Amino acid sequence: MERAPGEYDFSGYRELLEEVKAAGLKLQAVLSFHACGNNVGDTAEIPLPEWVLEAARGASPPFYSDGRGLEPNLEYVSLWADEAEGLLRGRSPLQCYRDFMLAFHRALGPDLGGAVSEVVVGLGPSAELRFPAYSEQVRSPRPFSGRVGGTPGLTRSFFLFFQHGWRFPGVGTFQCHDGRAKEAFARAARAAGREDWARQGPPGAAGWHPTSAPEATEFFREADGQLHSDFGRFFMVSEACPALLPPTVSLAGAPAVGTAGHGR
Repeated sequence: MERAPGEYDFSGYRELLEEVKAAGLKLQAVLSFHACGNNVGDTAEIPLPEWVLEAARGASPPFYSDGRGLEPNLEYVSLWADEAEGLLRGRSPLQCYRDFMLAFHRALGPDLGGAVSEVVVGLGPSAELRFPAYSEQVRSPRPFSGRVGGTPGLTRSFFLFFQHGWRFPGVGTFQCHDGRAKEAFARAARAAGREDWARQGPPGAAGWHPTSAPEATEFFREADGQLHSDFGRFFMVSEACPALLPPTVSLAGAPAVGTAGHGR
């Protein structure tokens, strides 16, 4: 629907809505901002738009990353990049979300609250309000000189996978090692008077393995895990901890699209 920045095409959905109305039915709209193809049950691969993936070429890609040194996860734009001005062709991610919702309202607004009975906003990978801590497929860090689509400089390496990612019931791994996440952790540590933690950075892979139970990891181990140290406790309650970021962060830029007479 937004193959190019700021260019929206809801014509197919408008046609579908007219058919739904003619049949006397109602429609639930789901606004999703994640890629498809890397999770349980995915039967298709639909990446983020190429103009979003372009940002992966920058010095600080706006995608979640763990402490294992692999390429960033391209399922969803990191929350820590939400307010990065001009990041995506002159707009921040929050501005992109807002513009999309406004375009949706312009296209389908008269039917909100009527034939469009509900609008669901999906946040995070698989629209599950979570972090990509347990991707089934792990991207290879090997360089590759090919290109994806017509995007100059965007290499196909971002779409190559090792088939040895997460497997149930593995604990997964922290997703706070992209540049902006580490900056947030350093700010929080310095504000707490711990320059040493600021230099150390957030917990790394912490013994992560695709099938590790919490007790098998360096961070969550009951006897001597980092969780029980001052550093671990600080991480778990700081603004830099991915487990505790408030879900309202991503909705901060969502417009109030409902108007009197049609919608909520």
